[in-house]
Amino acid sequence: MALSELLERKKASLADQWFDQAVATYPEESSSFLKRKKDQFQNPVGHTLAEHTEAILNELIGPMDREKVAASLDRIVRIRAIQDFSASQALAFIPTLKGIVRRELAKDLAKQDMAEDLRLFEERLDQVLLMAFDIFMSVRQRVYEIKCEEVKRLYYQVIRRADVVVPIPQQEEPDLKPPE
Repeated sequence: MALSELLERKKASLADQWFDQAVATYPEESSSFLKRKKDQFQNPVGHTLAEHTEAILNELIGPMDREKVAASLDRIVRIRAIQDFSASQALAFIPTLKGIVRRELAKDLAKQDMAEDLRLFEERLDQVLLMAFDIFMSVRQRVYEIKCEEVKRLYYQVIRRADVVVPIPQQEEPDLKPPE
């Protein structure tokens, strides 16, 4: 039996455990709330984590479509990038899938020689982690750009209210349009 078939059979359990690992990175009170309610409207973060960790797992098991993986990662990582997580904390749940798979399939992996299949699966998961890191960094960069523009806007308004604005030739006023 191929590793993909074993993963397919255990997919529900793997997805639940991986979701639990993602939720475990939150403080205890938040974690218990995220686990209890996976309703899209009452708990959008828990719903997004559950839905998209499962979608990523589906892609890892089958012929991985990088676009679908990127879309699911984007939904998860955008949330975690604006929360109070470092990059390593925000993305730490991704490699935990390796341990979950190894524990869940330990007996089957011991019986059959699937070392190469497992290595390829883990390599794909490493690619997913790198994709997530790129997404995380682009979101954080955009957040910092928005903050910087806001500081510029506030500073300019303070200077203008203080009537200290002195026009300098060939200098434009800062862009005062709201951030996107």
